[in-house]
Amino acid sequence: MVTTAQEKAIIDDIKLKKYDQSYILKKAYPKPICYKQKRAAYDMFSGKKCSAQKSEYKIIETQKRIFDEKNHNVMILEAHKGYQFIRIYNVCIYSKIRSENKPKILIKEAMQYIFSPKGKLYFKRLKTSFVYYYWDWDRDSNLNYHKMNLEKYEFYCVSVLKKSVVKKLEKVHLNKSISGYMVEYIQRILKGDYRYETLVELKHFGLIKELIDHSFYSLDDIWPAVKIVSRNNYNIYQDANGGCSLWIDEIRNLIELNLDIHNPKYVCPKNLLEIHNIHNEKIDRKNKKEQLKIQLERSCEDNIKYIESHQKYFKNEISNEKLIASPLKDVKDFYDEATYMHHCVFSQEYYRKNNSLILSVRNKTDNSRLETCEIDLRNKKINQCYGKFDKFTEFHNQILSFINQNMKKITKGA
Repeated sequence: MVTTAQEKAIIDDIKLKKYDQSYILKKAYPKPICYKQKRAAYDMFSGKKCSAQKSEYKIIETQKRIFDEKNHNVMILEAHKGYQFIRIYNVCIYSKIRSENKPKILIKEAMQYIFSPKGKLYFKRLKTSFVYYYWDWDRDSNLNYHKMNLEKYEFYCVSVLKKSVVKKLEKVHLNKSISGYMVEYIQRILKGDYRYETLVELKHFGLIKELIDHSFYSLDDIWPAVKIVSRNNYNIYQDANGGCSLWIDEIRNLIELNLDIHNPKYVCPKNLLEIHNIHNEKIDRKNKKEQLKIQLERSCEDNIKYIESHQKYFKNEISNEKLIASPLKDVKDFYDEATYMHHCVFSQEYYRKNNSLILSVRNKTDNSRLETCEIDLRNKKINQCYGKFDKFTEFHNQILSFINQNMKKITKGA
């Protein structure tokens, strides 16, 4: 078994090619930058006047006289002795038009990611001065091993050069849209997950980005849905920012609701945002019910205390020709009342309020629930009285009059 120290020694013995500055500069800028002003145009790599032809230059119309590029990065993939090297070069250019001084160009190899034949990752970089990205070029020109998390956004490379790759990566697709995530992308390919290559072929760069950025998104979960999307040519990039997080969330909703993610009807909805919101509401209601059940299971002690403090009111039931009002007698009654009436008498734990008595007011004819009434036992007055969804029913005024007329009987024993 190869130890970490031995593997690092093998990596250090591998002699990597040293590239000329002109080669890296040419790859970083396939076309030189041209600053085009009103009267003239200037080559930023020489500071001299130029023809400003689009075939020769990348033209930037501006009145600035200084071109200052500090964080232009180039990524080169190389394979040596079964190891995969991802080499990142940092390009810094400072030039001034109509100046006798030559432009200052500094190109240094800033970082390396190395994958061993077994897929283990090693990370080397230059020393930095205080801040992570500010290299201390003069202190040390060698790359050293570092233990740190991979930073996806620190090194977005404009150019990706594929020199040579290990056998597992021979068919890997490289594209500028995923170049900032190349390290994580390659890790997944080396681990044998070639579905990421399929995503590149389908041009789902945004989906790759979401999967890499958010570890709680699993490709295993959404892969059947991805295949349905590709067969139906469905656009998954419909959220406000043009990404696909809304579609991924919807697929997770379908899984949560046990709906078929192999069915285009669910996976490719016509109105993604509307369906997403409907399913979110369903899941919220489902979660709320589960929480209420858990709360009911945990409320055994509260049930005992409630019965001890309120049992003297349980027989104080009142009725007339149309209505009947009876106290809730245990915590399960609170749960049943809240579930049917869709209000918070259970979730807000009204059974813990020692100075309150909760009545369920029903229709005497069919025993259907009409409203739930809270009475303050200290001043013997109605605190609140509501029907389903905290709304008044057509019987509301009759109920208030009925309870007020029988207040003494209801609160007998208080």
